[in-house]
Amino acid sequence: MWIHRWGQVIFAPLENNNQLNRVTLKIFEDFRDVNRSKNSKLVLLYLPTEVDYRDRSLDEWREYLADESKKRGIPFIDLIKEFRLLDEREVRKMFLSGKEVSFRGAAGHYSNEGNRYVAGTLYEKLLSIPGIGERLH
Repeated sequence: MWIHRWGQVIFAPLENNNQLNRVTLKIFEDFRDVNRSKNSKLVLLYLPTEVDYRDRSLDEWREYLADESKKRGIPFIDLIKEFRLLDEREVRKMFLSGKEVSFRGAAGHYSNEGNRYVAGTLYEKLLSIPGIGERLH
């Protein structure tokens, strides 16, 4: 299990990671079923942090979630690949350093530029998903 806090990934050991996996996937299935009942479609999205740009420690977990989501018919969008194609200077501009906004906890959130980038990239990915892209036009 992992907890994201203030731009740092903190690993919390569990007695049984299989239990975490089962619970996580059950939550996904329940969300999927609720969306189906409302004639909507669930899409899971992994929003990258600045830490994700360099740190690959969660890659295996994200890949597992993507595979399991696909098996359940749930689209999983992961923007890490796109972020990692950018140079480090561009990535730094995507996030608030904490100096731009005098709000405790603002550091690590997306900047205006980061929000624009994520929104545009997400939109393009949503357009390619059957059953969703048609709804966006």
